[in-house]
Amino acid sequence: MPFAARRRHQYWTSDVRNIDHELRGRAYVVSVMDNHTRYILSSALTRSQDLSWYLGVLYAAVERYGSPTLGESTTMHTGPRCLPATEEGTAWRAT
Repeated sequence: MPFAARRRHQYWTSDVRNIDHELRGRAYVVSVMDNHTRYILSSALTRSQDLSWYLGVLYAAVERYGSPTLGESTTMHTGPRCLPATEEGTAWRAT
């Protein structure tokens, strides 16, 4: 697994799922999860799929738990070019 975390808050994963309901139409669940603990850090249910809802969920997770730590710097990466972080110089905020 390319994003298998060895400690808490090393990698986070975001997900957007759609829910179809016969009476109410479509809704979306936006969530951010810690890859090590598999804990949902933040989530929201919304009628529209837009960037503001995603960023709101992401910012809520960062506000509560701090940013994910990826080695020396606190930088979030997305996509297939993300490389695993080194073990030295990492810290995470206890919850």
